[in-house]
Amino acid sequence: MAYQLEFTQKYQYVAALTGINLPVKLQCASGEFEVDAKVDTGAEYCIFAREVGEELGLNITSGEPLTVGSLTGGSLRIYGHAVSLIALDLKIDTTVYFCEKYEVLRNLLGRRGWLEYFQIGLIEYTQELYLSLLYSSEI
Repeated sequence: MAYQLEFTQKYQYVAALTGINLPVKLQCASGEFEVDAKVDTGAEYCIFAREVGEELGLNITSGEPLTVGSLTGGSLRIYGHAVSLIALDLKIDTTVYFCEKYEVLRNLLGRRGWLEYFQIGLIEYTQELYLSLLYSSEI
């Protein structure tokens, strides 16, 4: 049995980079900032470097606190803030988390806060990512 999906956006990502990097823009009342983030289906939350939140003008530790496990077996303290997140001209209002510590440098688009809003298709052989909104606010 064959299945067919339709997508509104197609993105050609760079195979030479580690992971699937997507340019995103974060917006909130205090500002906006553009950054690359990795599509990470294994990440539970959207997690960004502390510096990204500071560029937005946020007081990082005033957000919703959460402790998550890291790949190294340790824990990571993060703080949630409401933002608008725009990827490939698709905008959602969501909560993303910023790291308490400065040494975390990766920005991740995880299941909660990003993937749950989208239908996603991936063809690694040709480095193509397809994306459509399931529900959201309009740009």
